[in-house]
Amino acid sequence: DICLYEEVARMPPFARKCLLLIGAHGIKRRTLKSRLIELDPDRFGTIKPHTSRPLRDSDELNTYYYMNRNEMEDEIEAGGFLEHGIYDEHLYGIKFDSVRRVIQSGKMCVLDIEPMALKLICNKEFMPYVVFIKASNMDHLRHIQYNNDKQKASQMRTKSNMSNNSSLNLPTIDPEQIVMESDALERDYHTYFDLTLVVEDIDKTFEQ
Repeated sequence: DICLYEEVARMPPFARKCLLLIGAHGIKRRTLKSRLIELDPDRFGTIKPHTSRPLRDSDELNTYYYMNRNEMEDEIEAGGFLEHGIYDEHLYGIKFDSVRRVIQSGKMCVLDIEPMALKLICNKEFMPYVVFIKASNMDHLRHIQYNNDKQKASQMRTKSNMSNNSSLNLPTIDPEQIVMESDALERDYHTYFDLTLVVEDIDKTFEQ
């Protein structure tokens, strides 16, 4: 797979069709993706995932494409999905056709996929530029968690009388686990990476 991808890897970033953000869980890849698309929505776009979960009354239709479970399983078996997984007994996944639609619209498709999917998308059709978001040292990650904990406590005090505390959903991170996962990703998938960025400050990482 890597040998077949060498010709694509020599292409400059602006000639690529996809931008892939790879990194450990909790490294704020989704935040970077959202900010990039907000900065230049005419240039960057992303996909809407598919799910077998039933549509709830509170759901917004622009969040997911909803599919029958059997139909989704058949498409997964046929190789129609770039990646898929199960959460709360429901299937979720990204279809290749969804990526193609973004590209056909003239935009670069920004994805924060799992690294196992790299071998499926690193080819001449999708021509991705792969950015590895590397964890910084554990002291810095502990500082991030300390600030998150302080913000959670502050929000709980100011919103204690409100029934909807969805804004309290700040991530709880395990610095040691993130660093270990980041090191393992770099070791196992470094041949796919076009650029490595070390996350020490989310704003500085975004600017890079």
